[in-house]
Amino acid sequence: MSVDGIRLPLNVMDGQIIPSQLHPIHYDAVRRRLWLFGQRCHHGATGSLLALTALGALATHRVTPWSGATLAATGTLLMAHD
Repeated sequence: MSVDGIRLPLNVMDGQIIPSQLHPIHYDAVRRRLWLFGQRCHHGATGSLLALTALGALATHRVTPWSGATLAATGTLLMAHD
């Protein structure tokens, strides 16, 4: 299969097409999965990314303390779940 002339690899495990060549970071909203460079990011890794994003956003004052804490808590829960 190809999108805009770019041939996409097919994930044999679940039949899902992984758009690694289109975007380095892809979120599959239907299956609620995060893909980084064609690799599925599981709960622990996704939680780490959310927690680091919250830390960076809080450090640079890009979010309110409440939303930063919410993002960090979500990341922590995802890491604990894995």
